[in-house]
Amino acid sequence: MKKLLVLLFSILISFNSYGEWTQISSNIKGDSYFINLETIKKRNGYVYYWQLDDLSSPLASGKVFSAKRKMEVNCIEEAMRTKVEHYYTGNMGKGKIYGTLDSPPTSWRYPPPSSSYFSILNYACDYLN
Repeated sequence: MKKLLVLLFSILISFNSYGEWTQISSNIKGDSYFINLETIKKRNGYVYYWQLDDLSSPLASGKVFSAKRKMEVNCIEEAMRTKVEHYYTGNMGKGKIYGTLDSPPTSWRYPPPSSSYFSILNYACDYLN
């Protein structure tokens, strides 16, 4: 009985996981934000990882329900920038690729502390410490 309770408890407190993706955050619109833990790396003072944005309703195009992004993060400045973006017609990075952005803007973004992007940034930075 004790083993059953421990197993049940560990399942209830774990993050939602979808294969290689671990859910970090969600918002009131129902969008969910994931990170691939195996891709979190530190190089030349920056942290890199793959992120998945799973949307509850499509982007303005009406066809994009998810996006995978390779992120670069400056943990000290709490800043991030996207290196590559892939947009998908289905949820969880499934369906057809709707588009790819290989040359996103190079400027740093500073997500608000209460945002999902800020949660993911901090999770990745803390993961390596």
